[in-house]
Amino acid sequence: MTRHTGLKVLTGVVVLLVLVVLSNGKPTSPKPEATESVNNVNQAIASQFNDNIRDVSARLLEDEKKD
Repeated sequence: MTRHTGLKVLTGVVVLLVLVVLSNGKPTSPKPEATESVNNVNQAIASQFNDNIRDVSARLLEDEKKD
């Protein structure tokens, strides 16, 4: 009876581990898409970039008028 105690414990641990993995393997609900917030960030970056380009071009035009 006590001869294969280590093997029995190892088998029990493996079975328990398999049960835990299978019980946690339930499919999850799909995550909501975060594309709207990503698009908002991209639009904000593009808008800031365009504003910076306009500012630089306006400064260049002013410098050309001064010269």
